[in-house]
Amino acid sequence: MMAGHATIREQIMGKDFRRVATPDEINKMTQLVEQAMNEGAIGLSSGLEYDVASYSSTDEVVAEAKIAAAHGGFYMTHIRDEGDKAFSALDEEIAIGERAHIPIEHSHIKVSTVSVWNKAPEYIRVIEAARKRGVDFLADCYPYDAWHSNIKVIMPDKQYENPASVEKALRDNGGAQNITITEFKPNPSYENHNIADLAATNHITPVEMYIRIIREGDAANTEAEVIGKSMIEPDIKAFYQQPWVMVASDGGIGSAHPRGAGTFPRVLGVYVRENHWLTLPEAVRKMTSLPAQRIGWKDRGILREGAIADLTLFNPKTVLDRSTFAKPLELPTGIEKVFVNGQLVWDSTKPTGARPGRVLELTHNP
Repeated sequence: MMAGHATIREQIMGKDFRRVATPDEINKMTQLVEQAMNEGAIGLSSGLEYDVASYSSTDEVVAEAKIAAAHGGFYMTHIRDEGDKAFSALDEEIAIGERAHIPIEHSHIKVSTVSVWNKAPEYIRVIEAARKRGVDFLADCYPYDAWHSNIKVIMPDKQYENPASVEKALRDNGGAQNITITEFKPNPSYENHNIADLAATNHITPVEMYIRIIREGDAANTEAEVIGKSMIEPDIKAFYQQPWVMVASDGGIGSAHPRGAGTFPRVLGVYVRENHWLTLPEAVRKMTSLPAQRIGWKDRGILREGAIADLTLFNPKTVLDRSTFAKPLELPTGIEKVFVNGQLVWDSTKPTGARPGRVLELTHNP
């Protein structure tokens, strides 16, 4: 488990979180980080793009990260902006790492608005410069050109009912047709339709449709879940070809995004076998020993005598994802057997029923 920055922030500030924290409040937050690390947390996580955390100052995050670093933890972050302000958000992330002397795990690296498309090489150069300065920087990436989050996340200025701001946000994401509603309890009829189609059906503009969805959600104290198709393949390729970028799904089974069921087979089947972006050994390293390295596991993520037998046997000639945005729960092909702690849990096409997994606690060595 990670100590969650936003969770801690809300515990101290309550509903009055839409501002910069005071020094006294930050001190109380660091005490909670200390408590969390003593209870077995392996680091500090943050989601600076999201509501509670987005009002925090860099100093606040640095103060908490220093506590995690003192306990041998790392800093895992969804940075403040992955679109127009992606570079300034990256600079902040690196500054946190340098000031707190803490290793960084950049969650699902991307450049995800039109203005930063094709800028992955430039983004990579900034990171490489930091790594040369001694910043312990790793990242993860999922193999899809679309993200999954809430509908408000496309509005970094939080002006959800300002037509000009909404129009810019939709344009930045490649157009209203790129934002599809996956879940909306106040009006389920919106689900599986993009904002452009919903606007046409309701005889209003996409901007008006977005604002309608916001108002309906606010009235019900909820938000629409959406999938946004706003990344491009050359950028995804550039990130995956960096030795410090691992494979991760940012999803789970049961989610409306195909990454929950398809991430790892997609990398092996499409990016390795079909596209030749990566060698097979390198792809496996990005899925196993590299994430284990970040967490600090010495006996997992590697195949050797004496290590924990968490093993996947797959056919490199047939492994492939089958999940799609229309059918996100379809299981992949080519996964023959899976072992957890040395016990067979998946055999050919079905689970065995064995559940040998256990909760792991990491011993910190600052």
